[in-house]
Amino acid sequence: MTPTTLNYRVLALDIDNTLVRFPDPVSPRVQRAVQAAVDAGVTVLLVTGRAYRRALPVAQQLGLTTPLICNHGGVIRDGRDGTIIRRTTMGHNLTSEIVAWLKSEAIGVLLFDGDLVYRDCTQAEIVPDFHVYTRGPQAIYLPNLLDHIPPETEILMATAVQEAFVAQVAERARAHWTPTVRVMYSHPHTVDVMPHVSKSEALAWMVEQWGVPREHVLAVGDGINDVDFLSWAGMGVAMGDGHPEALAAADVVAPGFHEDGVAWTVEALLGV
Repeated sequence: MTPTTLNYRVLALDIDNTLVRFPDPVSPRVQRAVQAAVDAGVTVLLVTGRAYRRALPVAQQLGLTTPLICNHGGVIRDGRDGTIIRRTTMGHNLTSEIVAWLKSEAIGVLLFDGDLVYRDCTQAEIVPDFHVYTRGPQAIYLPNLLDHIPPETEILMATAVQEAFVAQVAERARAHWTPTVRVMYSHPHTVDVMPHVSKSEALAWMVEQWGVPREHVLAVGDGINDVDFLSWAGMGVAMGDGHPEALAAADVVAPGFHEDGVAWTVEALLGV
């Protein structure tokens, strides 16, 4: 890998509200900027709260085959064939306890185990942004989800259409389950319950495999789940319209999403 003008060798990009906003694709300017970074020898990584099936199309649109860091850092998968490189999971008993609690909250649950997605909610009970998880042979509808808990679970996604209700469940989940697991409310329609993982920890592990120090990592994000990896990177860049905590954690604030803040970052800080 050839260092750029400012010596950044890895560009780590969040997806939602950084690269895309559902249902729109990545903007042409951002696509060109990412390709320019790749052409300059920079390794571009996607680091996202999305599960693999929802992250992969964005990587494909950008022409990336680098590893995908998904589930807020809980899983790293090969960007070429989906092979699991690293994952952190919750065991059967703990998962069963959490699913039972979520069912007592009367909220729909999606359970992720590798490529399999088990759910006890119908497609009508899930916003279109997540319909990718309800399609295909790997999406399994089980009204009695508690009877089908696998030995290992990567992440549980509690979801509903009503934003106010999801926010209330998120608050109760944090109060009930912290510090046993990590509860992340980073999308208006979902509460993610997962092992104690983070984007920064997964990114640190990944670049260590390549011998790249954190000083050579440039990270871009916007959300509350990006705070840790913006703080960890050698240079953290927050989108100008991002969460206040992300703005506070960043070294630099870029223009907002609709001003192609990722492209600005590549042009201004990578010099390509």
